[in-house]
Amino acid sequence: MAPSDVPISYKGKYYFRSGSTLQELNGAALQNFVLRKMGRSWDEVTNDRATLKDIDREAIDYFIRKGIEADRIPDDLREASTEEVLTSLGLTDENGGLTNAAVLLFGKNPQRYYPSAVFKIGRFGIDEADLRFQDVIEGNILQMAERVMDVLKAKYLISPVRFEGMQRYEKLELPKEALREILYNAIAHKDYTGPDIQMHVYDSSIEIWNEGELPEDP
Repeated sequence: MAPSDVPISYKGKYYFRSGSTLQELNGAALQNFVLRKMGRSWDEVTNDRATLKDIDREAIDYFIRKGIEADRIPDDLREASTEEVLTSLGLTDENGGLTNAAVLLFGKNPQRYYPSAVFKIGRFGIDEADLRFQDVIEGNILQMAERVMDVLKAKYLISPVRFEGMQRYEKLELPKEALREILYNAIAHKDYTGPDIQMHVYDSSIEIWNEGELPEDP
């Protein structure tokens, strides 16, 4: 018998076979499984409660400005309406409804709809039971990496001062480019139906965790 492309329901529960094992699906896992089989992703699903009033025009302008600076967006997009920008990016459905991705990227308060769309940073002593202080970064995920960087530089990381002649240098203890890349990956590849992104900062290391998976083989 050929394998089924949909979960099998038995006594109110849903199951699917992975290799030689039978696994139960529920909640977000069940939703994502069905969406994948339909050739869709959670990001593309319409948020029926969100409207254009939930979108932050300043975030739209930030995105346009960065895109123009990188020569990836035409300059005339500055004059486009919020709805036109979102539609051009494929972030609305056929009826103009906002997708989950639209609200996450450009929402004034995405956490209203997605409570786990936050980035938690903690400063620890000898182990994770020794929490010294912490911060929770909220807002749209488009600008989240920059906000996290600002907090890290202000409270969690040091920039040792050195002089070369009369010139003073303050270089962050970790390479900014590498740190930004780590943050972008953690934010972009997070499963936003799962728990928060978490960063643990220790004296000698940084650990970052999110709930996400590598793409499945086609």
